[in-house]
Amino acid sequence: MNLLRRIVFVIMAIGAITVIISGVLLLNFTAPNPTGRRYSSETPITTGGGNSQAIGLSGERILAKDLRAERNDLPTELKCFCSTTARNGQPPLNECRVCMAYAMIEATYRRPDFITNTFIAESKNVQQMLYTQADRVAQISDYVLSARTLNLPLYLYTRVDTRLDEEFVRLVESTGGAVVPYFTVPGWVDPVDAGARTALAIGGGLILGGAAFLALFGTGNKEKAKKVPITPRDPINKAIDRIEDTQEFGKKTTEQTRDKLD
Repeated sequence: MNLLRRIVFVIMAIGAITVIISGVLLLNFTAPNPTGRRYSSETPITTGGGNSQAIGLSGERILAKDLRAERNDLPTELKCFCSTTARNGQPPLNECRVCMAYAMIEATYRRPDFITNTFIAESKNVQQMLYTQADRVAQISDYVLSARTLNLPLYLYTRVDTRLDEEFVRLVESTGGAVVPYFTVPGWVDPVDAGARTALAIGGGLILGGAAFLALFGTGNKEKAKKVPITPRDPINKAIDRIEDTQEFGKKTTEQTRDKLD
């Protein structure tokens, strides 16, 4: 029974560890990107009444909240990457307040969605990013060149179902950053969350099952023999015992004396 109890305790411990890990995964804050999240806190506009500009802005606003960073299109931001050919010509102040880096980029200047002291981030709330789309290839290539100049990682946030060519992944990862399938779409379920919920149910079952087993069989089926307590005799009984012993001794002595006389 002791061995069985140990096995049950080990199973319950495994269940507890499973529950803890599953709980941490469901909290969605351990992903290796600047948001710390595997997917967005909200689902942005993807189709319907919103035009392309509104759809893009929807993704930027959600990403700003998740990054806890200011969008780079606010009047106080407007940080740009500038072409080396633009050193003698400042971009329009209403588009770019400061050139963060000069590089051999194709455009006169580029303004990514987010620039911080530790990373660069771009939101792409779009259905597809293909290497046949020349404008997007040029934009991301310019971001990559500028990120390398600043020695900062570039993170490209797309929808979880965006059709993406691998060339973009290789470009972005060359900066030390990553392409992050991030913006949720209606009906999408995170596979990590689904697995964590299943593991949580299994871990909880192991704990409850082990506890039920211990409650039913943990103390054994045999009742332990009860020991009868020995209570010390009180002084009166002790005195009576002494008197009885004295009388018995006297009786034996009298009988021995009679035997000798006979």
